[in-house]
Amino acid sequence: DEDWDGPLDADDSAPRDRAKLVGTLCHKVLERWDYRKGGNLAKRTEAAWKALKGADPTADWDLVYAEATAVLSKFVKSEAAEVLSGVDILGREVPFLRPLPDGSVQRGAMDLLYRKGGKVWVADYKTAAVKDAKTAQAEWGDQGAAYTSAVEAASGEPARFAVVSLKSGELIELC
Repeated sequence: DEDWDGPLDADDSAPRDRAKLVGTLCHKVLERWDYRKGGNLAKRTEAAWKALKGADPTADWDLVYAEATAVLSKFVKSEAAEVLSGVDILGREVPFLRPLPDGSVQRGAMDLLYRKGGKVWVADYKTAAVKDAKTAQAEWGDQGAAYTSAVEAASGEPARFAVVSLKSGELIELC
């Protein structure tokens, strides 16, 4: 089947499309989440859910909302959220353009750009299960290299990359 793009992780019981929508909803909430002050998570999640529902009217948005609420409720109390409450956030959903050796241009958006311990970090939120740093590096190392390269080119400062697992509440520093 040409539409098949690999098996789901054993931990992911949601179909791939719904899992993507859960991730999108979580990202939307975290775009404006204040890690220091917290806030009304239920209100923010509901507002983001209502804004996104029109994007795919065939989706089971009630289930997406329930899953995202469960993930976010656990995440905002996690060790990763605690770490992020102590950093200097420089930007969220930071767009970037990066020329590639073949002449094409790569573009994207970085979930979170922050300074911690005098270093600039790019973090990417993941709703997929993150097993360990070695697996995360294999899975998202190229993404991290692209992000850090873009930050370094724009700022002149060295940058590092971390994955934020929303499900486990871990912040995994990769490079």
